[in-house]
Amino acid sequence: MAARAREHWAVRSLLVGAVASAVDLLLLLASCRGAGWAPGPSAASGVVGGAATSFLLNRRFTFREAGPVWGPVLRFAAGTLALAAVHAAVVTWLSASFSAPLLLAKYAADVGVLLGGNLLLLRYVVFPAPRARPGPGAAGLG
Repeated sequence: MAARAREHWAVRSLLVGAVASAVDLLLLLASCRGAGWAPGPSAASGVVGGAATSFLLNRRFTFREAGPVWGPVLRFAAGTLALAAVHAAVVTWLSASFSAPLLLAKYAADVGVLLGGNLLLLRYVVFPAPRARPGPGAAGLG
């Protein structure tokens, strides 16, 4: 059953997301604690590294994409920026409307916006499934 689950694109993408999150965290800690960078640039380095890891591993292992890279890269960047804007708005709304602690608001927005949103973005926008082409005679003769 585990082998069959790994064959589903969503499971592979979630596994890639876990690796990308680890890269994000490692870059954040290495640049902030190791290199002495300020938290802002450290967080940015982690996000950029995690996003690059997510794109490259999803392209190779999740969707097994071999075509041109620029279209998917641009769709991923635009979609990720849109998700980040929605995420920021949800964090702000949860913090302001419900006095939610920042980390609780952030993690709630992560689950509510990024988890599902990123899966949908990757499958249907960045790496859409190839459309089935009708075979000979499929158009009908009537």
